[in-house]
Amino acid sequence: MTSDKSKLAPYAVTEEQKAAKRQAILGSTCAVIANRGVHRCSFAAVATDCGLSVGMIQHYFSSRSALLSAAIDHRIHESENEWLRIVREHRPGLDQLRALVMFSVDSEREFGDGWGFWLEVFAAARHDEELAGAVNEALETWRGFFMRALILAQDSGAVRADRPAQPTAQLLLALVDGLAMQTSIGSYAATPERMREHLLGFVDDYLGGPAPR
Repeated sequence: MTSDKSKLAPYAVTEEQKAAKRQAILGSTCAVIANRGVHRCSFAAVATDCGLSVGMIQHYFSSRSALLSAAIDHRIHESENEWLRIVREHRPGLDQLRALVMFSVDSEREFGDGWGFWLEVFAAARHDEELAGAVNEALETWRGFFMRALILAQDSGAVRADRPAQPTAQLLLALVDGLAMQTSIGSYAATPERMREHLLGFVDDYLGGPAPR
């Protein structure tokens, strides 16, 4: 006699399939946010984008807040993987710092998609304390990438050691975020190419020269 368990086995969902479905949901969530804004990111909108039912999405994410928080984690995890690749491919110093700021402009995602997501999330976080907490946690991770790159570069003697890593990273991130906002809406004739030039110029001029005696 065939057991009930064996009858169900062909329909069982593997952990890999669950993970893939979860990733698909998060990818669609990020796309909806980038293209339509956080306020229009509903279970229904995400379901339409990824071709799953609302009930299936709720099976993976119990609330809209949980879905939004997971989407932020998803994007920052992508950035972390890119940071690790940069570390592997570039020795500590100006080249590694340049590669990191280049990634803030030229990631694998199209500029409007990558920065559209973050700018929409930043705006919504002003009016949502829970979302602001998730965003600030992600930003601390992002700042950590730059701080580690700066510390490694200073330890190698490749950049000025008289620029403390923490405030320098924050200054660099302020430049990244501000230029991204300008570029996303074309302020001051800003373009990704000009953003790249400004960032690389900052790294070379502010960090690359010899320390004053």
